[in-house]
Amino acid sequence: MTRSSFRRAWLITLALMVGAAMYAHGEYEDALTKSHLMEKAVDRLTAERRSGSQITASLSDLDSRTIDQNSSTRLDLLRYLGLEESRLGIEFGNPSTKRVGNAELTVRTLTINGKLPYEDAMNQLDYFYNTKKIAIKSMELRAVGVVNYDSSVEFSLKGEIYALHK
Repeated sequence: MTRSSFRRAWLITLALMVGAAMYAHGEYEDALTKSHLMEKAVDRLTAERRSGSQITASLSDLDSRTIDQNSSTRLDLLRYLGLEESRLGIEFGNPSTKRVGNAELTVRTLTINGKLPYEDAMNQLDYFYNTKKIAIKSMELRAVGVVNYDSSVEFSLKGEIYALHK
């Protein structure tokens, strides 16, 4: 083998090695790009799952605060309000439909009357206010007889119950 053919062999070998190195580097860059895209997809799906969980939690919270209008009876409404054993006078109005965004709500007016000790009347109002099962529109307390802390009051509450079509 002559010196010139030996030089040509080295140049061809060097060219093949540089070509193989460039090919390997290109494959590495492609694999790295795919890896980054997959990491971004995993992050995006994780964020979607979290937001989906938040939506599910919000819907279950809304579901627990509303009742099914299609199958609710007077007893169901009383149980929903926690008043099935109450001695208060409770009147439910006829349901009407109200649109809020894309949702269709059924609204039913409610009036609760009765004579209660002042403390019980305030506890009842506090219960309705904190459970948010009734949208309270108005409330009246009237003293009956001599006014003191233990005396009875006439309790009157007007509000609305919101129901979803489930």
